[in-house]
Amino acid sequence: GPTGSIYMIDDGPRRLYFPVRQGAEFLAEKEILSSTATFKFTQHKTAQSLCPTQIGGFSRIEEFDKYGHGMVQMLTRDGRNLVPVDVFLGIVELRPDYVKIESLTHDWSFARTTQSLGPEVIEALLNQKVDRTKLIDRKSLIVFYEKAEMYRQARQEVQLLRQDFPAEQKFCDEISAEMNEYDYTLALNEITRRRLAGQHHLVEGAAKTFPVEGVSAKVQRDVAQIVEDYKTLHDRRADILLELDMLQSEIPEEDAAKLRPLRSLMAEELNAFENLDRLAPYEQVAKDPQLTASQKLALAFSSWIAGPSDAVESIPAALRMWEMRFLMLEYLRTPAGSPRQAEIIQQLEKTEDASVERLARMVEFLPVLEDSAPIPACVPTSIDITSDMGGVPLSYVVVLPREYNPQHTYPLLVVLHSAKGSPEKEASWWAGDAEREGQAQKRGFITIAPRYTQPKQEKHEYDLASHRAVLGSIRHAMRTHRVDANRVVLAGHGMGADACYDLGMSHPDVFAGVAPICGKSQQYCHYYYNNAKKMPWYVVGGQRDGTVAANMRDLNRYFSAGVDITYCEFKERGLESYAEELPRLIEWAETVRRKPITEFLDFDVGTLRAFDNHFHWVQAGTLPPDLFQPIIWEDRQRTIRERSIQGKVLPGGAVYVKHPGKTTTLWFSPEMMTLDQRTHITVNGTEKFHGVIKPSAEALLEDLRLRADRQRLFWARLDLK
Repeated sequence: GPTGSIYMIDDGPRRLYFPVRQGAEFLAEKEILSSTATFKFTQHKTAQSLCPTQIGGFSRIEEFDKYGHGMVQMLTRDGRNLVPVDVFLGIVELRPDYVKIESLTHDWSFARTTQSLGPEVIEALLNQKVDRTKLIDRKSLIVFYEKAEMYRQARQEVQLLRQDFPAEQKFCDEISAEMNEYDYTLALNEITRRRLAGQHHLVEGAAKTFPVEGVSAKVQRDVAQIVEDYKTLHDRRADILLELDMLQSEIPEEDAAKLRPLRSLMAEELNAFENLDRLAPYEQVAKDPQLTASQKLALAFSSWIAGPSDAVESIPAALRMWEMRFLMLEYLRTPAGSPRQAEIIQQLEKTEDASVERLARMVEFLPVLEDSAPIPACVPTSIDITSDMGGVPLSYVVVLPREYNPQHTYPLLVVLHSAKGSPEKEASWWAGDAEREGQAQKRGFITIAPRYTQPKQEKHEYDLASHRAVLGSIRHAMRTHRVDANRVVLAGHGMGADACYDLGMSHPDVFAGVAPICGKSQQYCHYYYNNAKKMPWYVVGGQRDGTVAANMRDLNRYFSAGVDITYCEFKERGLESYAEELPRLIEWAETVRRKPITEFLDFDVGTLRAFDNHFHWVQAGTLPPDLFQPIIWEDRQRTIRERSIQGKVLPGGAVYVKHPGKTTTLWFSPEMMTLDQRTHITVNGTEKFHGVIKPSAEALLEDLRLRADRQRLFWARLDLK
């Protein structure tokens, strides 16, 4: 229930805390098992030694056997040395939702989710407790498996019950029908999720082979509709391409010759499942005898690259749009500072109809912004790049989801490894690989794991190099793949979680949400917490992992301010990866979105590092070095005062900016203000600009080249001294 401004839910293994305003929604989603089949086990304790207050990572783990016995080896400090200590464990209670565990040698008890034990261990434990000659035991076993969502085992037990207790046919029929309906509903929900993730071949195949016998009429209708939808999409694509070929045979050869190479490009990009609606203006008039073949072709070729709202009936006008597209892509793929970039901008400015407004609309329909070598889906692949930020070589590991398609727009999961981990291991933990499809793959995330540390690094350094490594990897992934910039989620373990706090608070305009696992909010974060109050957080930790005290101040600030935050604390647990929480983390990552730029028309952030100088639409340049001296965090007598960067856009064209730099760069878009009105810009109390802010193709494309952010486009840039 509510405690002050915070809800707390205890579901056995963990406690979940979140602000009251999130409580009703969260409670509505949680189904707490009110009546469950619970089995208790007697374990013999051999000792009662004290357990360390802080539990670090285990040096060895022996999973539970059929008797409910397991072991973990901890490293405890004896003077200056780390000494391994074996901690023997025993399962004392087994429920469908969680299992209670006690140490047989130490004063320690905790809980884990039941599913984390694995089906073989669960079955072995239950077989010890169930008397198969007793009907009540057999029914309890079936209920247990059903509540634990172990439907294969539940069905096996129902079948055995039919054979051994013929009088229980009605019970068996009822529970079988209940499980079938629920199981098929889950399968249908999974099909829907896979469809949203762009895994259409998988979905189409699953729908065609879906076992519809014994399920409700609604489920049957839903499955039949999915099959019919895919057939319709296949037919639409085939019909469109055939009709365009026929129309091209009806127009003058001069025009047909110009359209042929464009027809090949469009056929290559035209995807039955992703983008047919871009041709809606053409489809609406395809059978209209009042329009000529030229007009219909112009509508198809123009709407394909500029969107339905910019469709035209003139082939010359449509060809100019294609020329704009080629020029835009050439600019984005040309090395920075090349003379060719200036030539491209001049060509665009001279092109009829090439307004910044139209170019901005065309950005949505551009292919990937940078060509790259093909990457196999589901396979962790290392990518080496040269960063735009100082030319420093960077590297990251990427895992593309099943059926990756450059015509589909994907969320991006950025994961940072722990001190003893690696990018390959971290990427695989979240996304899996070709043999094991992980949670991020299933939900259609592109997963990247930047190499953000030096070899053998044991703690996050809060340095420019780590920020460059992460941001550079994100930008490269966004340039070479179609990523929804409003759905970039940052997560990590241990040292990587420390970095999550740092990067999330330093770059709140990049991430839709941040999920640190066993990380500490410390050093700069104590002063940056205010920067990221509008960003969702999902913090995971163990009660004994050593992070609670380090995080309490900043997390309490977030709870007090009503920030969108969930704090998940596993009771009596230590420094672990918490794979149990992974499905819920990915579900959360699916829901979060970056706030629109309109949420930051009035912002005030703090900075303590010269490279933390770009927030939202303001960049402070030429920062005085004496204001950003290195901080000795161990010095308790130090005085630390963060510098403020502020930006405010008022209705009517007044803009106020304040920061410690000597130069200023500002970016503007139509969502922020009316760009054709007279604007007054005041920086640090001095008016620096009085006039009309003019959008430009160069500002639009250069910002897109650097940030690869299609969802937040800036049309104008001002450099002020």
